[in-house]
Amino acid sequence: MGCTPAKRGLVLMAVVVVAVAALPPGPAHAQFSPRGILGAIASPFRHLLGHFGHFRHYHPGYHDREHSAAASALPDKAPNPAAGTRLGLLGPPAWPAAYADVIGYVFWPQDYAQETQDRGFDVIAETISGPLRAPVASARRASTTGAASAAGAGCDVAAGPQDWPQAQIEKTVALSDQQKQALGKVQARFEQSTKNLKVDCRDANEIAPTDRLGSLIDAIWAIRDTDLSLREALREFDDTLTADQRNAFAASGSTQSAQTQGVGKDEADKAMQACAAQNVGEAERMIKEIEQRTHPNKEQSAGLDNLHKASTNMAKLLAGSCAKPAPNDLLGRLDAIDEQLTTLNYAATTVQIAFDDFYDKLDDQQQARLQSTGR
Repeated sequence: MGCTPAKRGLVLMAVVVVAVAALPPGPAHAQFSPRGILGAIASPFRHLLGHFGHFRHYHPGYHDREHSAAASALPDKAPNPAAGTRLGLLGPPAWPAAYADVIGYVFWPQDYAQETQDRGFDVIAETISGPLRAPVASARRASTTGAASAAGAGCDVAAGPQDWPQAQIEKTVALSDQQKQALGKVQARFEQSTKNLKVDCRDANEIAPTDRLGSLIDAIWAIRDTDLSLREALREFDDTLTADQRNAFAASGSTQSAQTQGVGKDEADKAMQACAAQNVGEAERMIKEIEQRTHPNKEQSAGLDNLHKASTNMAKLLAGSCAKPAPNDLLGRLDAIDEQLTTLNYAATTVQIAFDDFYDKLDDQQQARLQSTGR
């Protein structure tokens, strides 16, 4: 098959990455420059890929047990304000409440660390092979009947709470009038961001896996860029806070992930290994699912082997966020989630290159069977 626009875009991205690597360092906020982005990617990659050994292959129930054990170490969290609202669809199908989760993580790591730090290769695996939930019934009807645009202003989905996160923040700490004014700027920026982010109400199960990967990458970049647009307003708000007020946002003894909380170096290393095994397990599940659905021939198997290798490496890379302590300050957590989203998109783009090469070698029936994995 010919070179598709998506592939040309990936090639261009590779060229840009090589070019920006040679740029001189930027000023104060260099972590948001191309060099900073590359540093965020390269640092965990260098540390992780060279230090992980062999991992057990995926078998049913393993990931669920690991996830349940980690979840039990966290305190009960309040209901997600995104549930059943447009706010809960401001993310890719494999992580629909992504935007609400990352904003929640900035202010309440004790409640949202599990929702954000554990999201790694599972997002990529589910995007390719499922399972993917169909959008809510009202949104799907709007998309298929033309009652609203698939990327329209809500797709007939209930709007999110108008006072979140501001009202919840004011319950967390007592604020002065000056602080409330600064918080109002954060809220205004947040509300504008939710309007700018598009809800995609298409049923992802009906979309080719290659296109689903492209949509995932677009959605994650949009969320990351939106997070960065909050930074200045968040900095102004943070500057008004006292030390005790800042500490209140990291209360409940959960400024570390569940896997590393209160443990020494040896235990932390074991936790990192567990996080890597969890991510690699998702990659193994995905490859097994693809193989069972497509029954590749000899030529296609070589492409699947390349996809397997790329997926395993990216799964190890994404383990870094799982066991990393949550920073103690608001801006630190915003930077941490930016790094996580950047690394996730780097991994998704790398996997997409290998997956597109494999997918192009499949016949129509194999492609159809692979698409059905999302059902």
